[in-house]
Amino acid sequence: MAGIKWHDLWTSYCSDLDAGELDRCDWLQSTVSWGAEGSPPVEFCDQLAGLYLAHASATHRKARGQFFTPPAIARFMAGLSAPFPSGALVVEPGAGVGILIAALAERVMRTEDCREWRVMAYENDPVLLPALKLALGYVRRWLDDQGIRFRFQVKQEDFILANVALLRPAPLLESLNDETHPQLIIANPPYFKIPKTDPRVAVLPEVVHGQPNIYALFMAAAAKLLQAEGQLIFITPRSFCSGPYFRKFRQWFFRTVALERIHLFKSRTETFARDQVLQENVILDCTKTTVQHEWVQISSSRGMQDLEAALLRRIPRHEVLDLESSEAVLSVPIAETDSAVREIFDRWSDRLGSFGLHISTGPIVPFRTGALTHHGDGMEAAPVLWVQHVGRMEVTWPLYRFAKPQNIRVTPETNRLLLPNINYVLMRRFSPKEENSRITAAPYLGGSLPSQFLGIENHVNYIHRPNGSLSTVESLGLAAFLNSRWVDQYFRMSSGNTQVSATEIRNLPLPPLEKIHRIGERLQEAEAVSKVALVNKIVGEELRLPLDLSNGNGGHMPKIEEAKDLLNALGLPPAQRSELAALTLLSLANLTEPVPWKKAERRSIRIHDMILFIEQNYHKRYAENTRETFRRQVLHQFEQARIADRNPDDPTLPTNSPRTHYALSEAALLVVQNYGTRTGQRALEEFRTEHRTLLEIYQQRRTQKMIPLRAQQGMNIICHLVSTINCKWLRWKSSHRVSLMEPNFSTWETRQTRPSSWMRLL
Repeated sequence: MAGIKWHDLWTSYCSDLDAGELDRCDWLQSTVSWGAEGSPPVEFCDQLAGLYLAHASATHRKARGQFFTPPAIARFMAGLSAPFPSGALVVEPGAGVGILIAALAERVMRTEDCREWRVMAYENDPVLLPALKLALGYVRRWLDDQGIRFRFQVKQEDFILANVALLRPAPLLESLNDETHPQLIIANPPYFKIPKTDPRVAVLPEVVHGQPNIYALFMAAAAKLLQAEGQLIFITPRSFCSGPYFRKFRQWFFRTVALERIHLFKSRTETFARDQVLQENVILDCTKTTVQHEWVQISSSRGMQDLEAALLRRIPRHEVLDLESSEAVLSVPIAETDSAVREIFDRWSDRLGSFGLHISTGPIVPFRTGALTHHGDGMEAAPVLWVQHVGRMEVTWPLYRFAKPQNIRVTPETNRLLLPNINYVLMRRFSPKEENSRITAAPYLGGSLPSQFLGIENHVNYIHRPNGSLSTVESLGLAAFLNSRWVDQYFRMSSGNTQVSATEIRNLPLPPLEKIHRIGERLQEAEAVSKVALVNKIVGEELRLPLDLSNGNGGHMPKIEEAKDLLNALGLPPAQRSELAALTLLSLANLTEPVPWKKAERRSIRIHDMILFIEQNYHKRYAENTRETFRRQVLHQFEQARIADRNPDDPTLPTNSPRTHYALSEAALLVVQNYGTRTGQRALEEFRTEHRTLLEIYQQRRTQKMIPLRAQQGMNIICHLVSTINCKWLRWKSSHRVSLMEPNFSTWETRQTRPSSWMRLL
């Protein structure tokens, strides 16, 4: 029934509650009528959530960690709940608009066992309370029509602080009862970091190490409050599964509850797409008991759309969780191939420490030192390596047009921050949330950069041998192993973090040292051939790892990394070596993950078809309205670099024609087909000689003319003029009465005013 007024709905569903709350709710009152009456409870709640999201600012929602559960996920979570008896108490610690309770109501209605149940819903955001009460009132009426009694109570309190008396000291199991302790706690808790001074931390100190996240405290509090054999169903970020910050939490939590089931969402974007959240999420189903089960059920889906098709596997608990280990890491081997990789790694007993190697974090914290510099200013300076300098199997320094200082002054005060210029393996500590690969490692060979010292910034980890140095083959072999698809697959089983901690690498199983040496030797022998192209081939052959293992956890696809490497070799600027550019190249060449490079084709393809190809074969979803992004940020530059031809089948078509299509150029096709071979290296050199690289073309366009200027006072000024500032230059010239001199480039050496200072005047 459309056109229902809010006050009419409140009277129908919440007549026992204060209608003044509705009058004070501006965002609901701004919608004059409501058309969702008669909908199933989940849809009713979801439409309320949509109205709230249209009203609430992103800042408000972020401060409270609000990410609303989509209907498909709410129903999936409710479907995990075991039948509970009549009179059971259910708690929702962060109720929002009540969609999880609504999903439970739909499930209860389909069963015959429960004819009465009650809910305690916590929500401390006063802006949401009227919508929550209206939603639960709607659920009450809906269940009443089915002959099921439903009672609810809404508490405008923080879930943890409201239960301090029960959480601290922890209640004894013998004192638990149905009246005060719930049969089921189901939640999509808030997600944000809190300081250790937060009063909620003092309530649960046994699970806190480092800076805690509120969602883990909600999980711990729920585990304490449950009655014996009660059930806990949570959807949370996956970051708690590994790493030192959540170690205490894992050790305590999984000794308090028994893990029954895990569901993993592979995509970081699709689970909470409406809230534009980039986060890898899991759903946990646990029972409060000290008896650990022998098996754990594991399922996965890419996002919401394929939830119903998720395959369920039973995995021995010891493969998922080992509480006897110091780290108590939670691994999620989704596919049989994941278990096979896990079995291979478990056979290796070596770690970095076995080889006398350490991993440390770069000692340079930029805001703590004033010694960083762009040029050195005439003083002795050492190169500084930031995370942006560390690529896959390659260190690139200096970076063109890089805003951050790439040197550090060598002084007695900075000696403690500097490292000897010897062999290392450098690793990025963080990867972008949608990055194809979690681990990016590069060998650094001593003396590659000028200076007897080396500076490493704090976002880079480095592997080294204390009081010694890695050999060249150790640096090459270890970096290649870390970059391999198998390490990425093993790492993803236990980590949902974008951070790669030193602890995780320190505990990573390693193959025998002689195998690492052999990998390094083969890479060294390959000379000019791209090392990225050879990593998986050589590592797989030397360690006898199966090349046909697909990654059940999704994510890492070697073809994407190899395509990025090829674009780098072709001389594309950094913006055109992105994942989007790599996927565009692969779609032009019709190359899927298992197809070798030599099978690349020259085919004409529209941007629309590229988007479909990428989604079907690389599971990366781009909306149709991103076609202009493909055109402006990738394909236009591919044309300039002679990598792609536009409309080769019909050159008369305009760019904006719906039939506009692109194909690899004949010259680029030869390079692509032979990528990773010596033939391909020769083809690449010929291509670059004949066409020049796009980076060279762009740099030539930016070449600046140095023209000496003489101000009225007779001061010589040398500045760079480019065509884009001619108008500003003329205005400045007329206002400051500056006259042009004949070019005298010797003045550059004796200038009294720096170009950067003069440019600021413009």
